[in-house]
Formats: sequence, C-alpha cells, structure tokens
Amino acid sequence: MNESPIRVLAVDDDQVLCTLTKELLETYDDLKVDTIDSAKEALKILSMHQYDAVVSDYQMPLMDGIEFLKVLRAMGDKTPFILFTGKGREEVVIEAFDNGANFYVQKGTETRSVYAELEHKVRESVYKVRAEVALLESEARYRALIDGSSVGIFLTDMNFDCVYSNKKWLDIVSLSEEESRGRGWMSGIHPEDVEQYKENWRRSIDLNGEHSFEFRYIGKNKQTVWIWSNAAPLKDPSGAVTAYMSTNVDVTPRRKMEEALDEKERTLTKASKLAKMGYWVWKADKGVITSSDGLSELLGIPLGTTMPRDMFFEMVHPDDRKAVIAALEKALKGGGDIEIEHRMIRSDGSVITVRATIDVTTTKGNRPFFILVMIYDISELKKVRDSLHDTEKLSRAVIEAIAEGVVVKDVVGRTLITNDEAAMIMEQPSKEEFIAMTNMDWDLIYEDGRPCPLEEYPSRMTLATGKPLDNEVRGFHSKHGGTKWISLNTRPLHQMYGGVRTAFVVVTFTDIMNTKKAVAELRESENMYRTIAEHMDDVITVMDMNLKRIYVSPSIFDRTGYTVEEAFDRSIGDILTPSSRKVAEQAFSEALVAAKQGPTPQRWSRSMELEERRKDGTTVWINASLRFIRDGEGRPTSMIILSRDISEKKGVEDALRTANHKLSLLSSITRHDILNQLQILNGWIELIDSPRTNRDAAKSRTMNAVRNIEELIKFTGEYEQLGSKDPRLIGIKNEVSRIADNITMAGIGIKNELKGEKVMADPLLNKVFYNLLENAARHSERATYVRFRTELAGDDLLIICEDDGVGIFEEEKESIFETGHGKHFGLGLFFTREILSITGITIHEEGKYGEGARFVIRVPAGKWCIGCDSLEAPTD
Repeated sequence: MNESPIRVLAVDDDQVLCTLTKELLETYDDLKVDTIDSAKEALKILSMHQYDAVVSDYQMPLMDGIEFLKVLRAMGDKTPFILFTGKGREEVVIEAFDNGANFYVQKGTETRSVYAELEHKVRESVYKVRAEVALLESEARYRALIDGSSVGIFLTDMNFDCVYSNKKWLDIVSLSEEESRGRGWMSGIHPEDVEQYKENWRRSIDLNGEHSFEFRYIGKNKQTVWIWSNAAPLKDPSGAVTAYMSTNVDVTPRRKMEEALDEKERTLTKASKLAKMGYWVWKADKGVITSSDGLSELLGIPLGTTMPRDMFFEMVHPDDRKAVIAALEKALKGGGDIEIEHRMIRSDGSVITVRATIDVTTTKGNRPFFILVMIYDISELKKVRDSLHDTEKLSRAVIEAIAEGVVVKDVVGRTLITNDEAAMIMEQPSKEEFIAMTNMDWDLIYEDGRPCPLEEYPSRMTLATGKPLDNEVRGFHSKHGGTKWISLNTRPLHQMYGGVRTAFVVVTFTDIMNTKKAVAELRESENMYRTIAEHMDDVITVMDMNLKRIYVSPSIFDRTGYTVEEAFDRSIGDILTPSSRKVAEQAFSEALVAAKQGPTPQRWSRSMELEERRKDGTTVWINASLRFIRDGEGRPTSMIILSRDISEKKGVEDALRTANHKLSLLSSITRHDILNQLQILNGWIELIDSPRTNRDAAKSRTMNAVRNIEELIKFTGEYEQLGSKDPRLIGIKNEVSRIADNITMAGIGIKNELKGEKVMADPLLNKVFYNLLENAARHSERATYVRFRTELAGDDLLIICEDDGVGIFEEEKESIFETGHGKHFGLGLFFTREILSITGITIHEEGKYGEGARFVIRVPAGKWCIGCDSLEAPTD
C-alpha cells in the first residue's frame, strides 16, 4: 500500500541550517520540506496549511521552540512536533515532552547520522498519528454501522457487565446508555423468565451463538416486550474469549398476533360449543362423511368421527330422512344454498332438532365434489317457539286492547305486527292493509313543516342507534285535508329468531291533534302576555325558589343600561347598594320562610323601596313589589318582582326635605347671626361720635361686623347650591393640590399623599378640603404640617386629614360640626359634613388631644374607586 508523501515544516532562524535540513531530508523521495525562519510566521502558516510534522529549533529570537510548541498546542494543533536543537540540557528535554513534543533530536557534528535519526523520528511520529486516525475512523464506521442497525446489540465483559449498547437495544428496553451499563441491562427481565434467561444465555454462548431464545422484558415505561435473542463470544486473534455480544429483536407484534390467533381459536371453539353448532363434510369421490368436533359433541359420538354415508344417515330421524336426502339431491343439482329443519338421533337415543344449511362446491365442469353442511341445534328454540305459540295469541289480544297505535317493525322496515288503533290513527281501512304499506308510503314532516328524511323516521333512528325515543312529533297529510299530528315513542327489541339474535323496534303512537290545538292556544296566550311584559316601562323579573333569575324583561336596559344577558349575570350585590341589598335579602328570606310553611295566603306580597345601581355608576330608586307564582294546588313555584322607577318621586321628596332643612337653617342664620351683627354694627356707629370712643378701634370693629355679615350672606348662597347638581366622580388628589396652591397656611406645610382615588360626591367637595385646611390654619396651635392620606377599612375608603398640632378636646369632637361653635360662626365644619352627607359619606374627628387633630372621612363601598372612569361595579 503506497503511503502519501510526508509534508514537513522546518523552523529555524538560521536560514543555512533550514536549507540543509530541507536538502538532507528530501533525499528521501516521500519527504517534502518547507522552511521558515520565524516561529511566529510558522504559526500563521500552520493555521492555514496542513503539515504532517513540524521540526523546530529550540533557541530562536522573539519566540523559542518551547514557546512555539506551547502556542501550537494551545491552538489545538496536534501536528507531530520534533524539537531539533543543539541544547542538550535535561530540563529542556523534560519541558519539551511536558508540553506535547513527540521527539527530541540533538544536533551534532555527525551530520548524516543526526539527520538519519531526524528522518526516523519524523516517520515514526507521522506513522503513529496516521495509524491512530485510521483506527478512530474505523471504530467510528463500525460504531455507526452498529448504532444504525435495526437489531438491538449490546456487549458485555467477561463478568457479564454491559460495556456498550447500540441505540436499537436502548429503544427496545427503554433504558439510557448509562442505565444499561454494568448489570443494569438485566433489571427489566421478567421475574418469571430470569432463571430460564440465564440458562439460555449460557447455552447460546456454548453453542457459539447458534442457540436463540425468547424472553419478556419490562421497560422503564412499564410496558412488557417480547425479545428474540442470542449470545456469542468475541475472541481475539489468539482465539481467547475477550467479551460477549448479544443480538436482540423486538418480536412483540408477532407474539401478540400469535396470542390473538390462539385466543380467537379458543373463542371459536367455545362459541361453537355454546352455540351448539357443528358441521359435516362429504367429498363426492368418497363414500365417507367426516364430522367436526362441534357436531360430534352434539351427537355424542367420538371427536373427529369419520363414517360411511349410509351409517351417518341412520342418525337422521326416520321420519325426516327422506326430506333430508331430497334436499341434498336438490343442492347437488345446483339449487343453491339449501336450508332445512330436521331431527337427528344422538348416540344415547335422545332426539334433537337441528337446522341444516347445505353448501355445494363444484369443479370447473360444474360437477359437485365437496359438500359442507352446517348444523345448528335448535331444540331449545323449538321448545320455546312451541311454548310461545299460545303466549303470542295472548300478546296479540293485549296489543289490540291498547288504546294507542302499536307497530312492530324489523330491521328492513317491514311491519310485522300492528293493531286496529294504529290503522285507525293512520287512516287505513284495516290493519292488514296497514301492514302491507312501507315507510316509503308515508311523507312525514317535522313540526316546522320540513320534510322528514327516511333515515330520521323514529323507527329507523332506533334501529340504527339501539336507543329509545320519546315524544317524537311527526305529521302526515290527512285524507280529510290538512296535516295530522302524532306523537311517537320507540323501544328497541332484540330477540332470537332462527337461531340468530335479531333487532326489532316497537313503535307506539297517539293522535295529538287536540293537544296541538291546546298548545297553539296556550302559545298564543303566552305570546300576548310576553308582548305586554316586553313593552312595559316597569321591569318584570321572575326568579325560581333558589333565587335564580329565569326571566328579565327588556325594559331593564332603559332603566339601568344593562342588557337582559348582562342582568342575568349580575348578583343582588352587584345591582343594589349595600343598604338596599339588606332590605331585599330580608324580603327574600321572609318569602322563602313563608313558602316552606306550606300554602301561603294568596295575597302574600312585599313592597320595598330600593336603590339600584346603573351601568354608568349612578343609582336609581325603584319600588319593587314581590309576589309568588303558584301551581295548580296553590303552592309557590317561583317569585315575580315588578319594579318601577321612582327616582323622580324620591328626588322630589329629597328636594323638599333638603329645602325645608335649608330654609330652617338659613332662617336661623339670618334671624340670629345677621341680626347680632347688625346690632353690633349699629352700636359702634352710635359710639363712633362719642368723645370717649377710640375712633380707629370703633372703625375697625364696624368693618369687622360688615365683613361678618358679608361672610354670612356668602355662606347662605353656597349653602343654597348644596345638592342642586348631581353627584359626580371626583379625583381627590387633584382637588387637594389645587386648593393647597391657593390658600395661605401661615407657615403650615401641606403633605398630599393621596394617589388615584376617586369618590362619588357633590360638586362642592372642594369646599370640604378648603374648610379642613382653613380650620387647621385658624385653630391648630403649634402645627407644622397638615397631611392627607387614605386607608382601607373593609370595603370602605378612609380619607384622613391630620396635623401635628395640639388637637381637639374629647368633649368637643362632635360639637365642632355644629353651627355657632368656636371663635367664629362655626359654619365651616358644619358645611363640610352637610356636603359629604349628600352621597352618604361621613366625617368624624378621631385624634388624641396633645398629638394633633385627625379628621376621618369614611366613603362607603360602591362610592369610590381607584383609577376608574365610572362606578359600574362595587369596588373590591
């Protein structure tokens, strides 16, 4: 085998020595040498070109031979490296070998012998590398071949520990390569097969793989597979056994097929025995008849009996023998499959009745040569059939007495049994003429007038599905004009007929013309009432006794903005405010208690006024009247709620109540406070000309009285506006910030820690925050800041205004919200509470004296949100 040329790169900074190395080595025809005088340049060349070996000097400028070797190996280059140098120090040699040099050749004066040694080392290192590469390539090819094999293969050492498994073997046993190593491959052998497997393994090895066997293996996936296997020893060139190889094939599909065939054979044998069935065979060119095992058991003769034809016919009952022979002769003459019932005499003398089916096979010349006769024991069927004869008469009488139409049909749609009532309903002269008709003679239709396809006739549907049908309504064209409607019920019926389990269907039907008329009238009445309900302004809601809505009239949309579908999805808590929800729940509770106590008074009802949420977050007041819907015996079956919008009425009442309240307060203020200030004004005007009066002081107090009157009049104007506009959703952070930018706080800082909270309040809400800040500026001694923040209290929102001043005495915490309290007129905090109460919001002072004032504004659930645009649903 010719080796390819060996390419060598010689590296030496002495160009003369490089040339000498090239000349001397190339005296060998297969050595080709390139030279370079720099290790760095050599690295560039090696990164671009492939060489079989590198010969390098040790001592070179910039990079010596050892450094050159280190960089080369760091690059991953494994080219054989021979250090060729005059330096013979031991430490240089050791360092060279430690860093991956293949050989070390020392330069000397004996040029020929030195270069002969160099040539030898070059060849030795190159041949060794080539051999290793060839071996790796060979191993890779064989491994790829084995790994790609369709046969499972694994190798064990002399101790039977697995050292290698191909992919197919791992797939068969559902193991990873790591799991199959050592004795892991034996872990899944079926417990019942372990000992036999070991014996078969040894025997297969002894016979050098000529013995194969099958065993079961349970993989990690808990699936059991059947494996065909053999094992053979692997020997080295000297013939010594070094390992064992096992080849394996998954034969589970074949095993399952064999098991299925065995099971089928057992089933057929058992079925034949249970069905009391057998057969006999007669070849025309032979005078003997062979019976099957099944027939032998039926006749009580030895299994597989073969007997002369005449002897076999002696087992046919004498009274039936002539008919059987005639049937055989007819079949032999080409009469097709012949079926006959006859009796046979068993070996014990007892008689059985059988049904025989004769099949004749002919030659190409149409001559019979093989007769197969299937025999079914119908003795029990005949007894039942005979015993049912009288029962059938009774059944027919019962069917005739039924006041419904009755029809029994077979699988092909033939009418087998019917009664006179059926013929009358179907407008036929007699049941005999009705039986003569088929499904094709009827053009049935659905209630909506669509034609009913034949496959959707109730009898056909039950025969197809085996399922009963109830109250199926169909119509047909009456002979008297118009459409006649009937209601049909079907029941599947399976009976043994002729030794075969056969399907029938029993159909019962009634004339429902009167019922249809009543239903139409009821539907017309229902439509009329529904039309009335759906065009009322009031909302009608019907609930079952579990408080589940079953009807909501469309007018719910006009009142709340919710569609009927949306209203169905919302609970009582969703559509009512908390206080109204309690009222409604109390009423429903009373209704359910009343219903459980038996029949309630016919006039039992409850009326209530409730505040209902609309989809846009606003509310509407309704009057809801709750009554029972009763069954025929007067028992409540559901509840009806008739509700009407009374917002306008409530608005008038609230407006009147507010107006009276305002008039009373304004009257009090104007009559008392303004009169007081006028008296003060008049007094100082009279005193101003007195020589004893300080005119500047008198003038100042006169102006104070004027300003107080002005402030009182201004308050009456603002108070008059309270509640005049609808509440709206207001962002409190922005309100506080706007007021803080425009109020003088006399050195008190304002901390606005509010976020995106919004509350449903009167548009005068800004006065609340203004009054709180003004109150702090006027009355909070030693206060350095006022802070606004929020907390949650259950579902309620708490808006807290607190300062670090002295605070308020415990006995004054409520009186500060009354008119006339304090050093001024006491209107600010009074007005604050009035504004908040418009939408059910409260305010209290909860601070501790000595630690500062703490006003807590409580916004109830459903009246606030964070970052929203409406209050469509309660805040969670």
